[in-house]
Amino acid sequence: MCIRDRDAIPEPDFINNIISVFEEPLVACAYGRQLPHLDANAISTHARYFNYPNKSYVSSKADISVMGLKTVFSSNSFAAYKIDIFEKLGGFPGNTILSEDMFFAAKSIMSGFKVAYVPSSKVRHSHNYSAIEEFKRYFDIGVFHATEKWIRKTFGGAGGEGKKFLYSEFKILIKNQPSMKPKSMMNILF
Repeated sequence: MCIRDRDAIPEPDFINNIISVFEEPLVACAYGRQLPHLDANAISTHARYFNYPNKSYVSSKADISVMGLKTVFSSNSFAAYKIDIFEKLGGFPGNTILSEDMFFAAKSIMSGFKVAYVPSSKVRHSHNYSAIEEFKRYFDIGVFHATEKWIRKTFGGAGGEGKKFLYSEFKILIKNQPSMKPKSMMNILF
């Protein structure tokens, strides 16, 4: 089963590339690389390249101590699920406003399955969010983590990824689009 947001524009061979990882029987779900839309601002572009690098991996329970919360990172903006495992584990929860992808990935890992990131399977998907939209998104993510405490308890934090992200974003903005620095600061403050 493949899921793709309607504003995620696929690159050639995106389906074949993502489903190829299901040759590994324990892979329960996979997500592809999200590249920025051509009209993406520097903040949105940076977010895509930072969170979706060009390096594949398959995570399992054995990776929790190294990857922390990134072990169960996934994105339904473009993802695929092995249907028999999806049904066996009960699919997505019915009570979340977002992050059902992370919830399912966490259930998969805890049940002995694996999560794959497939950067050769690409879509163009990004948003030029305002500071308020960014705040609402992160607020909703916070609600998810407050509701599903077991995920952070089991997998821990993101291991300093937030600091790395902010440092990286500021470096790129200074070099490429200095006029976006105030918006970046507003995103941090909100």
